[in-house]
Amino acid sequence: MYTRLAPRTLKRIEDYIGDHLHEDIDLATLARLANVSRFHFARLFRASKGVSPMAYLEKCRMERAQALILEGELQLGSIASLVGYDDPSYFTRRFRHCCGQTPSAWARAPH
Repeated sequence: MYTRLAPRTLKRIEDYIGDHLHEDIDLATLARLANVSRFHFARLFRASKGVSPMAYLEKCRMERAQALILEGELQLGSIASLVGYDDPSYFTRRFRHCCGQTPSAWARAPH
């Protein structure tokens, strides 16, 4: 029995997440991509990446949001939608939790 995801499987999962950030991604979908049960996938993913699949997904969403904010071409509501948050206020709360400040404050800060 494997204790981590195979590198090729992990890459497939990472690519899927990157390509589908704007969609509702659940554990069952990711587990199907790895051909294992949800429970087993969650354990293997954590062993491979050091975080849970959902924490990794949120990290990817926040990194994409930060890049879009820096581009300065889109409003925050559009950015929230592009990274998978239907509710801009929920996006703002999650962004503050992950990044330590609101998206607008983060945009004004020097980078």
